[in-house]
Amino acid sequence: MEYNLGVLNNPNARRNLTSKGMKEAMILDILHDVGLIAVVKKTLNHEDSLDEAIEEFMREGVNMVVVNGGDGTLMRTVTKFKRIGYDPYIAPLNGGTMNNLSYCCDIKGRPPQVLRDLALLVKSGEDIRFKTQHLVNVNGNYGQIFAISPAAYRFIEEYDKSPDIKEVGKLISKALLSPEYRARFKENLKGEIKISGEGIEEELLKGEFMIAIGSTVPRICTGLRLFYRMDDPRNHDAKKMHVLVPYGGVDENKANIVRGVGAGVLHNFGLPFQWLWPSGFYDGVADEVVIESSRMGIIIDSERLPPADKVTIDCKDAIEVPRIYRGK
Repeated sequence: MEYNLGVLNNPNARRNLTSKGMKEAMILDILHDVGLIAVVKKTLNHEDSLDEAIEEFMREGVNMVVVNGGDGTLMRTVTKFKRIGYDPYIAPLNGGTMNNLSYCCDIKGRPPQVLRDLALLVKSGEDIRFKTQHLVNVNGNYGQIFAISPAAYRFIEEYDKSPDIKEVGKLISKALLSPEYRARFKENLKGEIKISGEGIEEELLKGEFMIAIGSTVPRICTGLRLFYRMDDPRNHDAKKMHVLVPYGGVDENKANIVRGVGAGVLHNFGLPFQWLWPSGFYDGVADEVVIESSRMGIIIDSERLPPADKVTIDCKDAIEVPRIYRGK
């Protein structure tokens, strides 16, 4: 198969603002050195410039889009693709802060080396193997991980105000150690969560909760295993998602089970110490999740979405990611 490349470059992605990132001139130099012709477009605001780039990609017959940005750029790009029915292969280049898609697809290395490896592979004409990465669809926005939590939403809001990638460590320290700072995040949501899927009862919660979180991947870019049962082939179904809802005391039995894994300052902060299901606790995966509450702060792949009173999540869609190239 012949692959026509399009490169979407976000120079404002956090990693691209550092010496480890990649500027547009470097992208063009790498493609020229390899002898590969590609459509290179820039997106700054994920809106008009992204629409323009997609129009050109489709007009030029691009069937593999290389994204030099982070999870936010990928999420917004894939969301636009899905909404208009454009379905190219997606190749991430580790250009952002978290780079979760790259991590889950075992794509390692700095953006220039990853791009060079991919360009050489495409130029060689060899067969490319792909990994099917299923997505969560949260009210029409696509990614791999969703969370509904006032604390997490406000944390990312604070982080987005700073252009410095190093600020995340300072914010985490403040969030965990400062009582005044923690007080801003102690807010639970009151509502209803319904889940449909194998091994999960339909009405999961009616009352108060701290955070609802789910994913189509077993771990995130830090290596934290949010949903360890997905690593067990007897339970793993990539077409569905695992969902975790730590309770805020509505049902004492369930609250005690979840709180039993946490202690110390993290417990006082209102979050369990580790995101692991206790044995026998809702052992299953979900087809669809519906959450109703008031003005919920929604996060998908570390990007904040506008608050909503109702959230519907499914995981019926997927993207194909090249999986046999790896930057050194």
